[in-house]
Amino acid sequence: MNESQTGEVFIKIGPHGTANGDEWDDGCLDGVREIFIWHDSKACSLQFVYDSDGQSVLSDKHGDEDGVNFDTIELEYPSEYLTGLRGQTRRFQGFLTSLMFFSNKRSFGPFGYWDNDREADFQWKVMGNKICGFFGRAQPSSLTAVGIHLRALPKTS
Repeated sequence: MNESQTGEVFIKIGPHGTANGDEWDDGCLDGVREIFIWHDSKACSLQFVYDSDGQSVLSDKHGDEDGVNFDTIELEYPSEYLTGLRGQTRRFQGFLTSLMFFSNKRSFGPFGYWDNDREADFQWKVMGNKICGFFGRAQPSSLTAVGIHLRALPKTS
């Protein structure tokens, strides 16, 4: 857990995947506005648009390969926010094969190849929190691991 200067607590979960590739970490911002995902038979690359004090902030592209398919997830920010991530890996090949994202309103994906004969290798659903950032590892040809940063949702009375 990390604590901000205001005393707010942030939680880091993961990463899940392999130790291959270069580490990346976008940190924890106010929230996620958009996700760009390049994929084919695997999750090739990810890029995010975060919110920071009302401004859009574009992350670096994580992974260099474009893949055959490109999808954009546009959240209805700030009323819609990410609450979960699920995925499958091919550990022996060393990459993430598929990712699914969940918001408080809907689900997105799977992106990449989802094997229906297998369970998810990881699944994080974060009630009472929202995903405020991502981190992981990537090689030029694929994403090899992914994790999430969480921020507590404001208490409602």
